Parts: sequence; C-alpha cells; structure tokens
Amino acid sequence: MTPGLAGVGGPLSKRAGNLEAKMANEGRVTPQNLRSATGRQRKDRDARRPGQRRGDPRRPSSVPPQKPRRGKRTLTKRKVALRGIARAEDGTRFAVLRFTDRGRRIVALAPIGGLGKATFERLCNLGAPLVDEASRRDLAKRVQRLVERGPNLLDAATRTGWAGDVFVLPDRVVAAKGGRFPLVHLEETRTERLDRFRVGGRMRGWRRLARLARGNSRFQLLLCLAFVGPLAALLGLEQPAVLLIGEAEQGKTTLLIACGAAWGRHVDANKAAKLGFGMPLNATGNDLEDEALAANHTVLVLDETRAAENGDERALARFMIGLAMRIDSGFEKGRQTASRPRRSASVPVAVTSNKTLGELAALAGVMIDDAHRGRLIEVPLPADGYGAFERLQSVLLNGRALPFGAVQHRG
Repeated sequence: MTPGLAGVGGPLSKRAGNLEAKMANEGRVTPQNLRSATGRQRKDRDARRPGQRRGDPRRPSSVPPQKPRRGKRTLTKRKVALRGIARAEDGTRFAVLRFTDRGRRIVALAPIGGLGKATFERLCNLGAPLVDEASRRDLAKRVQRLVERGPNLLDAATRTGWAGDVFVLPDRVVAAKGGRFPLVHLEETRTERLDRFRVGGRMRGWRRLARLARGNSRFQLLLCLAFVGPLAALLGLEQPAVLLIGEAEQGKTTLLIACGAAWGRHVDANKAAKLGFGMPLNATGNDLEDEALAANHTVLVLDETRAAENGDERALARFMIGLAMRIDSGFEKGRQTASRPRRSASVPVAVTSNKTLGELAALAGVMIDDAHRGRLIEVPLPADGYGAFERLQSVLLNGRALPFGAVQHRG
C-alpha cells in the first residue's frame, strides 16, 4: 500500500490495494517491491568479497557472509602458555612453557625432540595441568605449529656453572647488573642432586664458621676447595681432587660438611645429618659420573671410600683408581645408544678414606703411578694434632659449632 493511503478504510483503500497488486503482476515498480529489491541489494553487497562485482557467479547472493574462523581455545591453551623456542649451547631445542601453580608463575622448558612420558611427568610434578592424554596431544600440536613458523630462538642453559657471563644454579641465576639471563633446564631424574643447592642463615654466621679454620690447615684446605670451582673454570685451570686420609672417627666427615655448606645442604633430614651437602661413595662409577655432571663448577664432596664396592679392598682399589681418571677426564662415558652430545664437567673433588692409594693398590695387586697421584692428591691428617684439627679450641667446638653452623648458615 502507498504511504498516503495507509490506514484509510473503506472502498478507497481497497481500490488502492488492487492497484498495487495489478502493478506488481505487470512487473512495474511499486513502493512494496521497491523496498524488497533494496533489501536484497544490500544483502548481496554485504555478501560480496572485496573487489567482487555484483552478479559474480563465484558467490551466489543467497550465501551469507562468512565470519573469520578463530582457533578453538582449549583448556590446555588457557592453562599452559607457549612462549617460544629456546636453544642450548649444544644445539638442543626446547619449548618454553609458562603456567601457574598455587599462585606462583613457573617457566619450564620441554625438549622438542623428547615430548614423551618422562617429560610430561616432570612437567606435572612442576604443576602443569598435563595429566590426561588429550591435553598432552594438544600441547604437542601447538609446539609443532610453533616450530613450523620458525620463531626467534632464546638462550637456554642445561647445566650448572658458567654459561657465558652468568653463573647458573638450580634455583637462581647470578649475573652482573644488566646481564642477560638465560632460561634454565637441568634435566636430572635424581632430584636430591639439585634440591641441595639452597640458601639459609646469614653471612655473619658463615663468617663465624669460617673463623674456626684459623690454625687448622686441613679445614682451611677444604674450605678453600669449596670456592675453587667457579674460579678455576673462569680462568681455564685444572680442577683439583683431594683424598683426605685418616683413621675413623677423627673428624673427616665434619670437615666435609663444613666444606659443602658453602653451596647448600640436603633437603632430606637424614642425608643432611650424615653428610650435609655431600654424597656417599657407595655408588657405581657411572652414578658418580652423573654426580660430577650435576655439580659442574661447584664442588663434589664424597665420603668414606670403604662404602664403595661393598668394602671389597681389591674392587675398591680398582674403583678408586678408575674414579680418579674418569673425573679428571671431565667427559661422561660414551654410549653407542646416546642420541645427544657427550656432556662434560669441571668440578673440584674432596674424598675421605682410611687408606692411601698406595695401600689400596698393594692390597689389590694393582700398579699406580704419578699420573694417578697427581689427579687425586693424598692429604693425611696432621700427625701432631687432635684428629683432623691442630688447635685444641677447634677440637672442643668440633662437636657443636661446626655441624651447627653448617646447618644454620649454608649456600
């Protein structure tokens, strides 16, 4: 109906309606079909792609415009952010993940070539919500898309010690002001090797502990050995290895606890009470090699050679001689099935023993030479002292001050 006749009743409005119907049947333009045609043109214009003319058969006017598709935001994507790709000094590449666990923001690295069960278990232990297989598959697909885009590579450190001009520890990175901090990935299945690097107490208390070394040469030796690792690595010097020799119950283990307190203390109360920061020697050669790799550029403290090889003196002599050569080489044992470059370590070593290398070699019938003695320096306890100490004051404090100070002030 025409606007002028809308709402008018009677024969006049009926006649106007008949007139519009007649015009529409004849194909003539009426107000009604004009509005309909204008609406169809507007829809057709909105449906056309940029640069497409009206009537183009590539897109019928009846097809509605398509909205841009967006990737589905899965639960894994909301909980675990993928921040980029990092590369270590040996060329290994890692996916940089960020997630939150109990209010703490955690940044973790996952090896791109090893997104397997062990990697996901480690991430779950850190607090990442990657328990079910669906979330793990989703993360693997996202890493694949990120690798295909070829992002800029970040720096990563895969071992303790010096990494360029910064010093890497399991719980922190020490760098000069304005220095560049690398991302840290320390792949270690034995968590006690990394958890023991921790800080406690105050510097004032540590200095009181160090004052007890006055007049005690063996204590001074081991206390200085604790700080040799970073300096020798920085200057490119060979790391020393010391074999502290003496009878049982003379204070050798106490000196090892004080030496290791410069870097930390075990989290396990039983291990901490026995050895502080150190490790027992009742292990295989391969296991002790991994201990040296985990303590790179710090200090490796091993207690009691009699615990090695179940106390068998013949096997013990062979073990100690081989240990001296393997630690000095600095490279892990080559394995045919290994898929990564051989790792290396540079670390000073302190070992306690009741017998000298010569005595062990004589009992076992093994020949040793200056090469072995030069790599594992034998240091006997003082002959005119009180066990491992030369000053009576330190002997009286030995049972209380040294272990207590190493417990309270560490790292």
